[in-house]
Amino acid sequence: MGRSRCSCRGPARCTCSVAQCSHGFGLRGVARWTAQVPASDLREMAGDGKLTVSVETADLAARYQGVVPLASGGLAACLEAYFRDSEQLPTRIWLAANSQSAAGLLLQRLPERRSKPSLVLCDEQDPAEAWNRIDQLASTLTEAELLELPQRELLRRLFHEEDVRLFEPAPVFFRCRCSRERVQGHSQVAGARGDPQYRGGARVG
Repeated sequence: MGRSRCSCRGPARCTCSVAQCSHGFGLRGVARWTAQVPASDLREMAGDGKLTVSVETADLAARYQGVVPLASGGLAACLEAYFRDSEQLPTRIWLAANSQSAAGLLLQRLPERRSKPSLVLCDEQDPAEAWNRIDQLASTLTEAELLELPQRELLRRLFHEEDVRLFEPAPVFFRCRCSRERVQGHSQVAGARGDPQYRGGARVG
């Protein structure tokens, strides 16, 4: 029970962007910019900044945070670096979005348990060899497939020789305690006071 948050800050046109997800898949986000932001990767939009990933419990009793530099590969590369450096978990992430939808695939090698063998997706005895094979299969994924194919068909195409289990989907929905009017009003007041973080625009989504 809790929530996770990704926040990006940099000196370029998009000075700040934040996305938060609760344990129930409730999402909210906000972005601030000083000029028109071109359609490009995260580093080009935000500049030489940092991505902060935070995970906290619902009662705020525990909080974990990792910070990684913005990578030229975009948000997926930044998150892969976070899992590698902060969590020590080999991770691959593929992201795609258009004007109508967004989709992603996360592939992660979980730590092995000493008490019993780890569960892997294929029959090789060597977990490293199994991970490399699954990674290579997933790397054939295209952006069009990620956006357009149903989950079952997508997994069948990528891992048709593996014993893959598909769990019931969970709905993702917008959830924010603030209204658009409240956030926009706060941004206008802060901008009038000369706060550089609020100069330009703000968009809540």
